Amino acid sequence: MANVYPDITKLSESIYEALAGTTDDETSTVYPAAGVKPDSSDSEAAQVMRMLDQMVENDAEDVQLRAVDENAGLRISVRPGIWRENNTGTINIYEGAINQLLTDNTTNYVYLDLNNVLQINTTGFPSSVSQYFPIATIVTSSGDITTITHERNRVRHQVPSSAEGADSTNATSFTIDGDNNGAGVNTQLIFGRGSTANGANLLWDEVLDRFHIRSAGSVLATLNANKFYVDNALALDANGALKVTESVAGSGLAHAAGVLSVGVDGTTIEINADALRLKDDGITGAKFANALSDRFCLLSVADSNGASPRTVNIQSLDIEGNNLSEVVYFKVGIYEDADGSNVATDETIAVGGAGTLVKNPSTGETSNKVLDIKTSAAGLLTVTITSGVAGTSYLLVGPITRSKIMDCNDSGTIIIT
Repeated sequence: MANVYPDITKLSESIYEALAGTTDDETSTVYPAAGVKPDSSDSEAAQVMRMLDQMVENDAEDVQLRAVDENAGLRISVRPGIWRENNTGTINIYEGAINQLLTDNTTNYVYLDLNNVLQINTTGFPSSVSQYFPIATIVTSSGDITTITHERNRVRHQVPSSAEGADSTNATSFTIDGDNNGAGVNTQLIFGRGSTANGANLLWDEVLDRFHIRSAGSVLATLNANKFYVDNALALDANGALKVTESVAGSGLAHAAGVLSVGVDGTTIEINADALRLKDDGITGAKFANALSDRFCLLSVADSNGASPRTVNIQSLDIEGNNLSEVVYFKVGIYEDADGSNVATDETIAVGGAGTLVKNPSTGETSNKVLDIKTSAAGLLTVTITSGVAGTSYLLVGPITRSKIMDCNDSGTIIIT
């Protein structure tokens, strides 16, 4: 059934008579003057027809819900009209009102609430634009109306209900919760996904001070983009190349134009064909000192020349060639030849001042010719060579059980004169 438009509240006879011969401020309609006659120079019929013509031109809807000064001190009338609520889309038909009293010497705010009831106060319009329909802002002073500002024009085209949402705007920006004058709150744009799925949303989190992009409810969404920037700097491009900031580069990492690289000294480590590697001849004994000091042992065997008996010092060394101050086990033998093929015929050996005899002879060897010996705590061994004849022999040293891995290339040449 079609809507039945209600009876309109009429202005009083005195108000209408007071408007005679005046011009409506908003529509420029001229009301017929009082006392005109059919034979007046500007006849009554002409004035009425002119007014009707002007009203048709302006469209009668332009004067709906308009506040009118009753020219009776602090009283107004509000014309009838139709308006729609923002939040629900409900259509309201307002019948109008007369003889509405204003407060003197202040600004009066005139509006319709969601119950379609006229409200006039001096505190302001409601905070949410979806909760009222503004009509006018009226300033009063000394018992009279000073100015009327018609607020209804700013909502001439109401935002429709969510089911009939507008699909575009000519504005260059769009504000959500534009009337939020209190503390910050979570706000979001929701994208409907049909009746079987929660809507996707872009949520501003006021507590965490960040955005959440979500595919459904609280489920974080997958993004498809060409590039990502962080603080106006390219962080990730379409090729998957990740860019980083200089602050990411720590010890051993260099940074240039968003790219990290490994810092090398070029002496021990180098970059070759985009690969990290040890540099040729770049590792010195010093680099192995701590790791190998308890595994490798060098030996220093002195030569000796003179009358029998001869004393020879044998010193154990660490990998850097420094004296190794710890006990080391090894085998010492006296030989006719430098490669140790034949045990010496005339010479014998014994522990001198430093070191301790472990076994005489060494396993499978000749007594007093080849001995198992350990050094002193300072890594030093003193060997005494005794011979009854003059000649040349060779003192050779090698590892035995419990000894370290030794560099046994050193040997001593013993010459008895």
